[in-house]
Amino acid sequence: MKRRALLIYTPFSALALIDIAQAATKTIATPKVAAPYITASQMVQGLLTQHLQPSAAALQQAALALVQSLAQAKAPWAQHRPLWVATMLAWERLAAVAVGPLLERRSARAIDFWPTRPAQIQRLLESASVSTVQQLDTVGATARGLPALEWLLWKTDGSGHAGAYASLLAQQVLAESQALQAGYQTLASTERDEEDAWALYGEWFGQAVGGLDQLRIKKMVPDTRGKDSAPWVRGLSGQTA
Repeated sequence: MKRRALLIYTPFSALALIDIAQAATKTIATPKVAAPYITASQMVQGLLTQHLQPSAAALQQAALALVQSLAQAKAPWAQHRPLWVATMLAWERLAAVAVGPLLERRSARAIDFWPTRPAQIQRLLESASVSTVQQLDTVGATARGLPALEWLLWKTDGSGHAGAYASLLAQQVLAESQALQAGYQTLASTERDEEDAWALYGEWFGQAVGGLDQLRIKKMVPDTRGKDSAPWVRGLSGQTA
């Protein structure tokens, strides 16, 4: 279409923009900069040192603070709740993409199995049959980890065996976090060739995609299996966001 004919159908403001754009493309030279080459080993090392190791260390520190707080027998029960929230958030940052030791150890089952079973926890409290961290290995995952701790902290007052059992659960979370931190430190100090690095990076990428799917399933859809505690993850503590 000729310019004279185009004037009939095109507003003057649009034509002005076209002229400006054409002039800009003529006068502005786009610099050609080559993207730096990053090896798979560098990507994996960056992932470990900038995210996984610091996140594992943060989880250990938060879990330790929770254990120390619960060790204070006369401390107000509500004092422990913010520390549980901090531990849960640190866990979420680390576990968003389950890779390496977290996946190999099945840490999600040990720390964050959901939904928890209040009836099972209540039976354990009434019997007071679990008094050591080692004995927790005989307890089902539905009565352990952060979800069980959440129920104890928000649905009980810490009386009876509740305080002692909550302390044991926190100690187990701390032990698992320490194992994870040691695992990521070992992974960071391990020398690997490009083929192994690509395999590890591919695992991380695949788990990242899977993490989005788990976000949709676990965190954004109510689960009727948790109706005896809460239909939403972190619903008891109000930390669903």
